[in-house]
Amino acid sequence: MCFSVQYVRVNAEMQEVCVCVCVCVCQASTDALVEKHMHLLISSAPFVVPPSITAGPGNQTALAEASKTLSCEASGSAPLQWNWLHDGEPIESDGHFVVISNQLQINDIDQSSDSGVYQCVAQHSLAGGAMSAGVLNVQGGY
Repeated sequence: MCFSVQYVRVNAEMQEVCVCVCVCVCQASTDALVEKHMHLLISSAPFVVPPSITAGPGNQTALAEASKTLSCEASGSAPLQWNWLHDGEPIESDGHFVVISNQLQINDIDQSSDSGVYQCVAQHSLAGGAMSAGVLNVQGGY
């Protein structure tokens, strides 16, 4: 015989979670009461795996006035959003830099302005992000 039922419903960021608790008391044959608690968790929230970089840009060398493509690979739940940074500053596609998802193409490389640290960032809206970095050394162009 159940004498207490508690129902809790949580809606955090559109993720539905329901918890039902039922406390049952039964009388054993020895006239002792036995109390049991049962918990039932019902969730419609999807299982989301945070991103993890599996291959980063690494340290690379490029020739001045040439083009170079840097790339990253990541595991985790889709969809992943990719961002690139150069020396900590966000990179936008402008012809010189071309960002295509997990790849960054650098055109007409300049030794003084394009050398430095490049970071790729993979982000999931519910599961966070991961980052990997590498140094691009530019040779030539004296």
